[in-house]
Amino acid sequence: SRKSRQAGAMRGAIRAACAGALLGYACSIRYTAALALLPLGVLVLQRVMMLRARRDKLALVRDLVVMAVGAWVALLPLLTYQWASFGSPLSTGYGLTNESAAFSWRWFVPHATYALVSLNLPGYGLVVLFPLAFVWLAYAVARDRGRGLFLGVWIVPPLLLYMAYYWIPGEGKD
Repeated sequence: SRKSRQAGAMRGAIRAACAGALLGYACSIRYTAALALLPLGVLVLQRVMMLRARRDKLALVRDLVVMAVGAWVALLPLLTYQWASFGSPLSTGYGLTNESAAFSWRWFVPHATYALVSLNLPGYGLVVLFPLAFVWLAYAVARDRGRGLFLGVWIVPPLLLYMAYYWIPGEGKD
């Protein structure tokens, strides 16, 4: 019935707003949480390809817009603070420390091998787990491409980001 459809749409919108607010809040605590948008994007694309009815596609777009509004509402206090303190909503206190200089291809490429080797050294706790994770990811892609793509964009970008940032030149065997 129409009433139950409207109630379902309202529940969907409330869930979307809450999901967006939680993602926005997570990004205000740790900016790398924005990488969660990659697997979310894969899920949305898979969902769009499965939907047949125009009404269902419009409902999905509505929920995505509501989710984006929820994220912006959660991020607004941080963006306002940064604008007042640093002159731009996208400027942070990290810029004052020059830490972001590590985020460059010029730095990343020569240190990527060291970072990958380090993930397999005793003491990091990933000696067996790290290689098994890549075998498992390859298996997931081969068995179910959609799920494998989802897991790949959930795992690989954060790994690359942390490799680019947390393995500092001069430490270790580089």
